[in-house]
Amino acid sequence: MKRREFILASAAIGTAPNLSSAQSAAAPSTSATPAQAQVLPAGVISAKTGVKTALVHNLLVPMRDGVLLALDLIRPDAPGQYPVVLLRTPYDKTRSRGSYLQSLAERGYIVAVQDTRGRFNSDGVFFPYRDDRADGYDTVEWLAKQPWCSGSVG
Repeated sequence: MKRREFILASAAIGTAPNLSSAQSAAAPSTSATPAQAQVLPAGVISAKTGVKTALVHNLLVPMRDGVLLALDLIRPDAPGQYPVVLLRTPYDKTRSRGSYLQSLAERGYIVAVQDTRGRFNSDGVFFPYRDDRADGYDTVEWLAKQPWCSGSVG
């Protein structure tokens, strides 16, 4: 990175050294003090809500060509709209449920785990990568329209 780009980038995050325009055009000075690194917060991002979680098995999500793909939900067991975290897998959605997914649901997210086309509980013919883009798009659109979804799907 060129020095000028570094100074502009540093200024954007508030760590630029105090240099005059003449100094910034000149070669780097050894007397300049190094900028302090920005420390990001560590720890839990979303606190646990204290609400129990519920598991919903085998919802069938329609694709544009009529194929139905199976999806499980791990969600807070309370009414309301929540953001959704989507995971799609060819390796059996029931085996993809780790404790981290339960933890997300405890923090106010709905976790949707879907078997890809032609795998396990989903209809269709499995052909790696061929239908994944369209199926993923259709799934995101379907999730965003559900009454329990806040409209945020990631």
